[in-house]
Amino acid sequence: MLIDRAKVLILAYLYVYGSLSFTDILKLLGERMDISKGNLYSRLISMERDGLISKKKAFYAIYGKRTIYGITDKGRNELFSLIDEISKLINIIGSSSVADHDGKDDESIN
Repeated sequence: MLIDRAKVLILAYLYVYGSLSFTDILKLLGERMDISKGNLYSRLISMERDGLISKKKAFYAIYGKRTIYGITDKGRNELFSLIDEISKLINIIGSSSVADHDGKDDESIN
């Protein structure tokens, strides 16, 4: 399983904050990584199509129309699965020593 950093962060932010606008998500992601509006938009469409997030239109007196994103049950399950996978990787890394991986005489995996 390849772990998509943006996907994990989007799901985590939606899990923590409940719902966020596109602008909110872009701002939060921008603090952690470089992502364009177009790239974020494509990811959100893909995640919605996969059933990981939902979107709804909302109207705010101050902001006007906004698209609000939220995490679905499937998205929550995916987030927990990704967190579990990351935890396993941390355990693997933590169980090996620096001496085991000094870069000398390592066989490459091809």
